[in-house]
Amino acid sequence: MKVIHNPLVYIIVVGIYLSLFSARCEAGLKIYYIRHGEGGHNVVKEWQKVPREQWPVWVGNQEMFTPEGKAQVADVPKKLSVWHFDFIAVSPAWRARHTILGWLQAQGRTAEIWPELEEFGGAFFPLLDASDLPPPNASLFGDSIIYLPAGESAFFTLREDGKNRFGKLPSGNDAQAASDARVILQRIIDRIVTKFGDTNKAILLAGHANNGSALLRMLVPAVFHEGGGAGGIKNTGVWMVERQPDGCFRLILFNDEPVAETVKEQKDCNAP
Repeated sequence: MKVIHNPLVYIIVVGIYLSLFSARCEAGLKIYYIRHGEGGHNVVKEWQKVPREQWPVWVGNQEMFTPEGKAQVADVPKKLSVWHFDFIAVSPAWRARHTILGWLQAQGRTAEIWPELEEFGGAFFPLLDASDLPPPNASLFGDSIIYLPAGESAFFTLREDGKNRFGKLPSGNDAQAASDARVILQRIIDRIVTKFGDTNKAILLAGHANNGSALLRMLVPAVFHEGGGAGGIKNTGVWMVERQPDGCFRLILFNDEPVAETVKEQKDCNAP
């Protein structure tokens, strides 16, 4: 072991160490979000010029991965292995569950199914932070019961207050859809912040493109204002936000890549 004899060098090294230790201790709550692997429904447009009878069985199927999707999912355990997660929640959808199932099996972990992470359309996005939306649907969370196959019960659990899917958001009424979606997304944020808000825990959410983009817009609204939109989440892409001392969230990763400091800058915030 190398010993530092120079007092000045020692002071500098100790100062750096204490700074790093302090920064580590002050790290805030982190929320990671991974989109599912490419499913058959994601490639329908690419096959539209091919006669339907020539389509592979997975084209258009939301409960099957494409060959590319299978490769993406196979890489998920390696991708997620670089982080430690204190809690994991997942959409009820097959494609979201099976994106992380192999990783859960390898790690001996379980994920809690959250109906709020299920996918919805994205036409209402421009209205998501509007101030004049109608009241949300009163029976929003009273839809069909979530079915969990027996073979997956060792890796997924259901919340006592989350055993039903939320109703399909209305099409053709973007204001109502935005109102309903905002309630759904706020439930995700409130649940996480209530349980983990003042900690430096890391939470993993597994979901979808529109759901993940809308949630990110709720958490870091400045990223989507003044032409700073984060763009689409790629299949098995990960974004991460970190909670700041003022309660706001800052975008740190998007599609697996570090975000530029200019994009991280938070100019407005809906701190929970």
